Amino acid sequence: MFVTGTLVTGRGGASPDGHAVYVAGRYRDGALSDTWTDVARCARGTFVGYVPACTCGWTGEIRSNTLEGFRDSQRALRTEHLSRLPGASRPVASAAGRRPRSSLACG
Repeated sequence: MFVTGTLVTGRGGASPDGHAVYVAGRYRDGALSDTWTDVARCARGTFVGYVPACTCGWTGEIRSNTLEGFRDSQRALRTEHLSRLPGASRPVASAAGRRPRSSLACG
């Protein structure tokens, strides 16, 4: 599995058991960004925090809207969600420094 931008995927584009995890941005109204929003490329202040999230509906705790909060959300995806899924014994490689391939509007 690899972290590319905000999305964490396994070989072929899906994590174990079809999970697709990502770092969501939390807007001021409490709503979370979707899997298509690359929160790492959004303007500073767009979000009040970052939240580790999965397409299965799982979300972790809200982290600060800083680079540290973003990276903590990435770690939480690996340690709090993906590592607990069946067949997730492979290590997850982090690519926090890689530039995402594309992004959509930040809202």
